[in-house]
Amino acid sequence: MQTYHIETTMTNDGTLTINELPFHSGEKIEIILRRCNHEKQSKEKYPLRGKLIRYDNPYESVAENDYDCSLVTSDGKSLKYPHVKTIA
Repeated sequence: MQTYHIETTMTNDGTLTINELPFHSGEKIEIILRRCNHEKQSKEKYPLRGKLIRYDNPYESVAENDYDCSLVTSDGKSLKYPHVKTIA
């Protein structure tokens, strides 16, 4: 089943006219009507859309000082990996 999306505005007398539909005369179709709230939804779903965003040091590590881990290799060398967090 194919779906066709058309947005239109209801007239003052409550009638709705849709022109140039891609159907043939006598063909059975299903019509579902719903209110169009696209503007409200997009603002709520993406609150930063259209806002000016500035990145300070965009390539800097995030929370680098929050993680500290030392690993010991099979030959006894201690390796320091500050970006790895140990799991107990």
